[in-house]
Amino acid sequence: DLGVGTYQITIVDQNSCSLTTNNSVSSAPLPVLGLEEIGQISCPGAVDGTIAVHVSGGILDYNYQWTINNAILPFEATGSSTISMSNISEPGEYLLKVASRGFTDFNDPSGYVTTTINLTTPEEVIIQNATVNNISCNGAQDGSITITPTGGTAYQYKLDFFDPWTDFNGNTIPITSGGFYDVYLRNENGCEATPLLDMLVEEPEELLISDILTTNASAADSNDGAIDIVLQGGTLPYSFLWTGPNG
Repeated sequence: DLGVGTYQITIVDQNSCSLTTNNSVSSAPLPVLGLEEIGQISCPGAVDGTIAVHVSGGILDYNYQWTINNAILPFEATGSSTISMSNISEPGEYLLKVASRGFTDFNDPSGYVTTTINLTTPEEVIIQNATVNNISCNGAQDGSITITPTGGTAYQYKLDFFDPWTDFNGNTIPITSGGFYDVYLRNENGCEATPLLDMLVEEPEELLISDILTTNASAADSNDGAIDIVLQGGTLPYSFLWTGPNG
């Protein structure tokens, strides 16, 4: 194996006739690394990260080698001008070395070009807090579930597994009728939080007068009359506002 330089070669035949020639051995031109297209891993546990590095110059086929989080992979060759990796699940540092055809000693930095690409760890979507605000009156439709999400910049929610997703604005999910609800939440990448199951939003029964018992006064100037009202529904305790002939 010859290094870079000029070599003189003398050839002698059987009759001692000789021929001398000078030849130069030069290094292969280095490739040029261009545009890097990076697709970050979308969610914890997802296998959808991608890297594509465009290469020009040098001599095809290119030899290249990946080092992933300090783990060195065997070198490979490609006739393509794009070196790519897909279905990535591991975040961290991806070091790529690229050399022209014939160069395979990736311990010698003089023969390759390199780039480092970082894939970030995707955030886990978490519902930090949840507070149920019960409906105030029967039919009032003013209940809500208040939640504090983390792990994203925009969210959508649904209240049943089969419901369509709805944009989540602020931190309150409106509830119009009492019952049990399952809260599902996802971020802008489609990563879902662990759902909150069986959240009970209470709604009072309708406030009704079930019976009115009237006792007439014994005389016009007597104060021994009475009105007894029997109520059902609503929320205890009850309060009463009376108005009559005397205010």
